[in-house]
Amino acid sequence: MRYWPIRWLLLLTMAGWSTAAPAQTFSDNPETLIAEARRLRDAARFESALDVATRAVTRAAQMHGESHASFGLALEVRARVLRDLDRHREAVPLLRRAVTIVEHARGPDHADLALVQRSLGQAVQNADRAEAERLLTRSLAIREARFGPDSGEVAESLATLGNIRHNQGQLEDAEQLYQRSLDIRQRVNGTQSREYALALTNIGSLRNAQGRYAEAAAQFREALAVREGVLDASHPDIAQSLSNLASAQLSLALYREVEPLLKRALAITEETFGLSHTRVESPLTNLAGLYELQGRHREAEPLFRRSVALVEATERKDTNEHAFVLNNLAVSLHLQKRHDDAEPIYIHA
Repeated sequence: MRYWPIRWLLLLTMAGWSTAAPAQTFSDNPETLIAEARRLRDAARFESALDVATRAVTRAAQMHGESHASFGLALEVRARVLRDLDRHREAVPLLRRAVTIVEHARGPDHADLALVQRSLGQAVQNADRAEAERLLTRSLAIREARFGPDSGEVAESLATLGNIRHNQGQLEDAEQLYQRSLDIRQRVNGTQSREYALALTNIGSLRNAQGRYAEAAAQFREALAVREGVLDASHPDIAQSLSNLASAQLSLALYREVEPLLKRALAITEETFGLSHTRVESPLTNLAGLYELQGRHREAEPLFRRSVALVEATERKDTNEHAFVLNNLAVSLHLQKRHDDAEPIYIHA
């Protein structure tokens, strides 16, 4: 019986204010709005980022027209925030349009095209891995030519392509890409940076997949320490690290260490996204799964029920994800010998 993969893994320009007097006010300048949306997204202020990104799209269209690169870049940042909020179906069409606009406006070898291609590749990797790999490979090639092989931009693309190979089970290829990305991040960003923590997380996820749980735990623990040093305590990247470390500790049967990690990850996610957001479902299911493994079925049941309700309120209803959370609830009821309650849920799942 399958309860809970620790499903929240891997997953990412600071823009300053100019001291010069701008030609446009903040609210009028689409380029400034795009930069501000990226800053807010980086700070995990996703609803505010979405508002600013939406304004950027509107102003770019008004000032430059819908064939201008700025309009495409505004679409890209809005789509990325939508993905942060698990609104994937809305995001992908925006990214496809952004790629078309930016390629036409900037040409096939421009750094802005590499950026939007990478975003689209990330967005479609589960639905069409061949398209994702094509986009990400092209994005990497542009960035290597534009920025050099040891740039932060290249490190970002290497990690994204590594994620694709990892998901395809090509672990040796993924390791080479992840390791190259980690080496660049260490040189370019330093070992006390958010970027370095993400690179460590990727290596840790690979070690987890290889069954090298003690090594994975060490990578996740270091990534958590770095993130706690550079991010707010309620940042979702910290929740990610807590969940990742819990996954490795669970595999090592260190159950007492797992529960506080998962409770803290859940609390951060609820604080960042709200109690009813779909992002809350994963840490809820993880904590419920731990209780189930410990025989704490009555504590697990309300968490599983809440996970079901969250999924049913989103676009994931009637998908494999919906069946997964329903099955978790049915198993919990079955283990409590409440067979009459479990049976219709099994059938629905």
